[in-house]
Amino acid sequence: MNLALLNEEMEKIERSIKEPSEIIDVFRNHLDKILDIIINKNSTQELKFQSLKELCHYLIVMRVSLDGILNDSYHTKREIFYMNQNIFQKQENLNLVIKQFSHNIQIQRKQLHIISASKGLVCGSLILRKQDIELDLLQLTSQGKGLNITEFMDEWQPEIYGKWILVVEKETVYFHLINEMHQEFLQNTVLITGKGYPCYATKSFIKYLSLMNPYIPVYYFGDMDPHGYDILQQYAFGNAYTSHELNNIPWIQWLNSYFPLDQLQIKKKNKLNQREIQLLEQIKSNTNLPEEWKQIMDNKEKYEIEDMQFRNLSEFVLQIMQRQDCDLLY
Repeated sequence: MNLALLNEEMEKIERSIKEPSEIIDVFRNHLDKILDIIINKNSTQELKFQSLKELCHYLIVMRVSLDGILNDSYHTKREIFYMNQNIFQKQENLNLVIKQFSHNIQIQRKQLHIISASKGLVCGSLILRKQDIELDLLQLTSQGKGLNITEFMDEWQPEIYGKWILVVEKETVYFHLINEMHQEFLQNTVLITGKGYPCYATKSFIKYLSLMNPYIPVYYFGDMDPHGYDILQQYAFGNAYTSHELNNIPWIQWLNSYFPLDQLQIKKKNKLNQREIQLLEQIKSNTNLPEEWKQIMDNKEKYEIEDMQFRNLSEFVLQIMQRQDCDLLY
């Protein structure tokens, strides 16, 4: 990493920010702060760089974002990485810088014209319309998959003709529920998976769906382990880096908490490993921790959805959601 690269990135940014617009003004002010750090060494807790390498990484992300904004084009995180692979070395390094940059200037990543490859999936009782195009996802569900969730889902007008939005932690559970082909379940449920920890696009789409259909409850169904609960918290409240993205879903309900625990048959329970215990210690600080989690903390045990014995998983989940509907009536 050398000064020539740093100067080159800085010059490209300075040329770009001459274009007048509100978002460019944000970039211009942010660059002034960076220059103040370089010249006067006035770093702040929010904006500081431990090395020249960190600063170069940051400026590359800033420059690529500007390029996308000015040319009305989008770059995927993977594309940016391969364009600068010798600089970032690992995709995780780039991802962290993008999060930091988006957080520091308080602009959502999509507005920065930096997007992710499709990760989440959606199927079930949902129609999407755009101009003269209409997609009935229940028909796609019968083909065994559904639709990839992208960061442009808000360009579609959604119509939910079912009763619930169900977000499942795992892709395997998503396909299991589809393959059972329980018609009452599929015809009444918009089924979504974020394939583990949710990406920006998946969270944004779920919130968009929910806001467009405010009377449809949103449930989350995940493993009974620290990661399963932490993923729920990411959907509901995000983290320090994502607070500005405005895609949190604090009204999402934890379906597991409505399970009749005395009726569940668990094939096996495993002890938490050290990493899970550490995560559990962080979760303990949550004052709204459900009673079921106090039991997990005491026993330091976990079980996955696959460890629960069901005659038919979709029928079981359907009954739980129907029961919640009945409870709301009384």
